[in-house]
Amino acid sequence: MNVLHIASECVPFCKTYDLADVIGSLPKALQEQDVKISIILPLYKSIPSHFRAMMTTHTICSLRLGWREKVCYLKEAEFDGLRYYFIEQDEYYGYEEVYGDPQSFHEAERFAFFCKAVLEVLPKLRDKPDVLHAHDWQTAFIPYLLKEEYTHNPYYASIKTMFTIYQLNQQGVYPAGTFNNLLGLNEDICEYYGKVNLMKAALIHADLLTTASKTYADEILHPDHGEGLDGVLREQQCKLVGICNGVDLSVYDPYTDPSLVCHPPLKEWKSVNKRALQQHLSLAVREVPIVIMVSPVGYSAGSEIVSPVLEELLDEEVQVLIIGKESDNFEHRLKELQKVYKRKLFVHSEWDEELVRQAYASADLSLIPSQCEPGGERAAMAFQYEVVPVVRETGGLKDTVTSFNEFTGEGNGFTFAPYQAHDLLFTVRRAIHFYGDPLLWWRIVQNIKSEDYGWHEPSKSYVNLYKTLLSYTDQEVRL
Repeated sequence: MNVLHIASECVPFCKTYDLADVIGSLPKALQEQDVKISIILPLYKSIPSHFRAMMTTHTICSLRLGWREKVCYLKEAEFDGLRYYFIEQDEYYGYEEVYGDPQSFHEAERFAFFCKAVLEVLPKLRDKPDVLHAHDWQTAFIPYLLKEEYTHNPYYASIKTMFTIYQLNQQGVYPAGTFNNLLGLNEDICEYYGKVNLMKAALIHADLLTTASKTYADEILHPDHGEGLDGVLREQQCKLVGICNGVDLSVYDPYTDPSLVCHPPLKEWKSVNKRALQQHLSLAVREVPIVIMVSPVGYSAGSEIVSPVLEELLDEEVQVLIIGKESDNFEHRLKELQKVYKRKLFVHSEWDEELVRQAYASADLSLIPSQCEPGGERAAMAFQYEVVPVVRETGGLKDTVTSFNEFTGEGNGFTFAPYQAHDLLFTVRRAIHFYGDPLLWWRIVQNIKSEDYGWHEPSKSYVNLYKTLLSYTDQEVRL
């Protein structure tokens, strides 16, 4: 079984959001399940030179994009036991930013070109793919083009497609006529309120659809979370599957993480890291619970319900670290509170990978009050560093975190359901209360340590879906 993963970003080459972590770790786990894996990406200028030095030019390809004749190069490299391909085209990818203005015609053109280039170079790859696994809206034209334009070619007839949804609020919506101009396609099937919608095209044409958790797969069938595509998703429900993402246990490992000043199995490793971080961030050096809120790009972080109760939280015996880009209103509120709680509140409004790892190693509670969150990766990341999550019951968070029950000793975190500020505050205070009981807190941490948050089980689910695809001979997969 040969699977080609198609994505717009992947660690260690480039990263703007969690898609890159998935593409950097899921293929490794699949290869361990005896699946032959390769990955294809755009070759951005921002990809470091030492990776470029590993690449060889595999072939040159010429293709038409509407009236435009474009040339690209297919580069190839082996890294960490996996084969990577890169589409090099400087007009589209020859600048530092991974993404441009999502509403611009140029952005539509860039990723329309990428999708068509991928399909054009398939016969030139070392191995013919059995499955094309496309990820998020930037690759959404892969299933569409395969069925609408390439079915006449026998080489493509047996190839199946899987499409994975990460950010349903990013769909690739453009003015009518955009892709008729670029690709000469009939846009009727992906019409969306007078425009065209790439995500809709993938939902209809892919043989299988997946998303980052079982709960999220259910949630997006309803208007509250369907982002205007819930009707299409209900029509395609028979081929939609939710699989919880894992994290790369070899990368996010407190035993080996070079960002930390102290590592397990030393018993005091977390306390040592906490003191070092408090000193570094000019926080009071005290043994109090540290609450972190980490907000990667693309998440609905929950600042609307944190802001009204943050001052009440800071009046508790805690310290709070907030890392990542927040809304302008919330950032203004944070600046005001920092003046009052300068030894208890630290705010860093940009993404800093090393600081995030140090924060996890020092923290006791991870606050994830999302209104919507497809996967449970942020909770799984907290678990890796023995941080207890406080989460709203939505999407992958609901599938990953079970509220602690002091009577049975079961549970690995604290949860609340209503998207309300005081439900959040009550739950954080409950967590702080249990932090004050060393025996019960030890029990929660032991529950966390007893579970596997890596890719071993999720990768098995993906392999089973690939097998389902390849054993099904009709045009539509029914689960």
